Amino acid sequence: MMRGAMEALTPAEREQLKAASQKVMEDPAVVEARQKAEAANKAFMEARRAALLKADPNIGPILDKMEAAMKAGMQQHKEHGEQGKNAAPQ
Repeated sequence: MMRGAMEALTPAEREQLKAASQKVMEDPAVVEARQKAEAANKAFMEARRAALLKADPNIGPILDKMEAAMKAGMQQHKEHGEQGKNAAPQ
């Protein structure tokens, strides 16, 4: 959904939004809201895992496999983002 919204913008508008978004990430209210959102998401994921294990105790290895794949994907995304930041402009 966000990708479609971004595609509706001109390159100049995307850059303007990107610059403003980077600035507001240091705003105390935004930092606090992000921390609360991350804590809520973590609580949700823990509750979901516990409920899944209660529903089917044999599902643990499947959940572990999914979590490992998600962590690997996040690490790869992080590394790709860092490479993009360090690339020379063309």
